[in-house]
Amino acid sequence: MRTLKHNLLLAMVLIVFISCSSDDDSGNENDNPADIAELILGSWTFSNSTTNGVADPVDDPCEQLLSINFSANLNFTRFERSGDNCQTTTQFTGTYSLNGNTLTVTTGQGTNIVEITNISSSNVSFQHMDGSDVIVENFTK
Repeated sequence: MRTLKHNLLLAMVLIVFISCSSDDDSGNENDNPADIAELILGSWTFSNSTTNGVADPVDDPCEQLLSINFSANLNFTRFERSGDNCQTTTQFTGTYSLNGNTLTVTTGQGTNIVEITNISSSNVSFQHMDGSDVIVENFTK
């Protein structure tokens, strides 16, 4: 009986160690700052956002056309659409820098600092505070 209990305990310990392995491939590739710098490059299109963990409704169809672009020369461009049939495009340009998973974007409108909470080759999530609210904006490539 003692051997059975010992083997059962050993099996449970092994299961815990295996399930907690550091080789977790969850799609979140932002463990390495160099990876973030590579993955952020390119054009991203807005997909959805949350405020304090609650999905934000998309009242304006033009909001779904919001896109941002990060280039290798550390330039940043944000394209917003508005008006009837989303025909008007407003472009904001500036520069960006990365420090770990902290992204700092500077445009003519000022400087914004956001945290990259998730990034992969096809998805990125930016988190920032708006007063006491936690805003998460999700983009896809």
